[in-house]
Amino acid sequence: MTNLNKTASPAMVYLAFAIVYIVWGSTYFFIQKALAGFPPFILGAFRFSVAGVLMLTWCKIKGEDIFNLKTIKIAAVSGILMLGLGNGIVIWVEQFIPSGLVAIMVASAAIWFVILDKSHWKENLSNKYIISGLVIGFLGVVLLFGDQIVQALDKPQSNLQIIGMVLLVFDPIA
Repeated sequence: MTNLNKTASPAMVYLAFAIVYIVWGSTYFFIQKALAGFPPFILGAFRFSVAGVLMLTWCKIKGEDIFNLKTIKIAAVSGILMLGLGNGIVIWVEQFIPSGLVAIMVASAAIWFVILDKSHWKENLSNKYIISGLVIGFLGVVLLFGDQIVQALDKPQSNLQIIGMVLLVFDPIA
């Protein structure tokens, strides 16, 4: 058992869980609202530039070596994949796909983690807790945004919506 598990009170665990739900859940909603005033990639660049400056400032205050070439290389690759491709696709498709549907499609990330972790397939795919956690978690997101799925499927889909949905299926891989 880690120190975190020994010292975290149940109230702190619930608070952390609630924060994740509120922050994660509202992200897609607020991206869609912000797209009314910003082009998608300008919005993403601004959002992540502000976050990057805040994080760099925090790391500098904490005394971390932020200009280490090895760390910069790793951060650059991670940033290009996660922010440039992953979140870039999310921000772009939210122009024409409802935010709830985007959230559902991005929620497939946990499933992709298991699928792409070939070295642990035997362990992961035979573990009933992992499989049930993936299924229950994904169904929970689907139930949460089920109305938006029905609304999206009732309308004829444009080519951009279809391209966006295909991109969102593969988005979590980035």
